[in-house]
Amino acid sequence: MSRWPVAIGLLGSFFIFVGCSTDTMQSRQVSVEVLPAQNVILSKPVVDKSGERFEITGTVQRQPGYSGMLFGHVNIEIVDHDGYLHDSFPAALTPRSIPSFGNQTSSYDLYIQAEIPAGSTVRVSYSDDSKPTTQPGTGMPGVFMDRPKPMSGSRY
Repeated sequence: MSRWPVAIGLLGSFFIFVGCSTDTMQSRQVSVEVLPAQNVILSKPVVDKSGERFEITGTVQRQPGYSGMLFGHVNIEIVDHDGYLHDSFPAALTPRSIPSFGNQTSSYDLYIQAEIPAGSTVRVSYSDDSKPTTQPGTGMPGVFMDRPKPMSGSRY
């Protein structure tokens, strides 16, 4: 009896269950960190590589008992193994306002075309967009509060 049909069957099962184009970040020694947030619970993100892009997904759930408005986004930071910020990305929530009924959860799904260096940490935090991100008198601009700078020659 030949062993080839068994070997091919096992190999086919491997590719079906594992997938041939997805490289989980555990094999690249990339860790994830979820920063605590007020009134929400962030899930541990899932980071996968597919071809030349990375997909980072997760959920944000309303804290039990909190009924106030929750309107925000997720900040995703890539921190290299030396602790320096490599890159950062905002990720929109769907639905954008975390529901106060049903499963009370929003999700995010971010695709990036940037390399995540081995040994890096993917850090996830929640940003509440319903609160002002500037403090009076500081002149410090907040997220999404800056007006785009005009291009040279434009009449903006």
